[in-house]
Amino acid sequence: MIHDCQQKVITVVRLGQGLNSAEVDNTLFLANQVQRSFHFELHNEVLPLADTYKLPNGGYELCEAAKSLLRSRKYNKLPRPLILLSSVPFGEYEHAQEPGWFFFYSQDDYDPQVSIISTQPLEILPKMRTLQHYLLMMLATDILSRYADLVYHQEMHGCLFDYCDELKDAENCFRVGRLCDECERQLQNKIRRSQVSLDRVAAAIRLFNRAVGRKYCFVVMPFRDELQEVYEIIRQSLMELGWDVKRADEVTFPRLITNLILKEIIISDLVVADLTGHNPNVFFEVGMTQVIGNDLLLMITQGEEIPFDIKNERNYPGRLKVPMQSVTLLNV
Repeated sequence: MIHDCQQKVITVVRLGQGLNSAEVDNTLFLANQVQRSFHFELHNEVLPLADTYKLPNGGYELCEAAKSLLRSRKYNKLPRPLILLSSVPFGEYEHAQEPGWFFFYSQDDYDPQVSIISTQPLEILPKMRTLQHYLLMMLATDILSRYADLVYHQEMHGCLFDYCDELKDAENCFRVGRLCDECERQLQNKIRRSQVSLDRVAAAIRLFNRAVGRKYCFVVMPFRDELQEVYEIIRQSLMELGWDVKRADEVTFPRLITNLILKEIIISDLVVADLTGHNPNVFFEVGMTQVIGNDLLLMITQGEEIPFDIKNERNYPGRLKVPMQSVTLLNV
């Protein structure tokens, strides 16, 4: 399944005091700009968090608090899906006596349409990690957990779904900034079986990329020996500017090539297309990029013509000879 056609609205509500509403609202606005499959909407009411849910170790039993509040007449009509956002440490009764035994994300067993996120790890993470970075990462986690059924694993790869015994381990997710191979395989299997739509997976990856500061360029071109030098110049030049660059033959997980291409185009910040030889596959990929609305740069060998109906796109007629030429062109 490629697209669910209808944008999904996810309501975000603050649980307890302590979060800056303007900062949360700005982050959700950015999240809505980064991707189009979901619309995150901040509810203007703050749910009260009673001290009766405070644990001896300083944490709060947020799951029980949420269950009680959402069963009440006042709050049981809050729209679903729903994310409850709290600044307090997230604990549970079973480990109430253990200092520092906190976690930062859970889907409510009582209502699987409700998720709870604690921003408390920000107190431990490096100062360069802001609320915006953290929330974007956790929104990506929520999408992949809720719609793709990905679960946390004990193996530590720096993956978004590493189970962090210590809250500070969340920094590994930022530092590595990728899903592990096993999570990628699971996602591709679920996409192929139509258990989750490609656009929702791509939306989560775009949020995660923004959270970790990754800029991603996907290059579409014929796989010909004489064009390899062109690709290497593009790749090296963009990498020097801090970009990640890939071509279809460097992405190995999907079995369906069309799914591979479409996913990479959707999650990219820039698509560079070499039209040399007027390869029909490349034109198809250019068309997909135009429909999606991502930034696009066209290239073609000198002496060949770009068709008139796409000449209005940014283009560079001629082979790149030195890296500095592509640095000037692609510093976007």
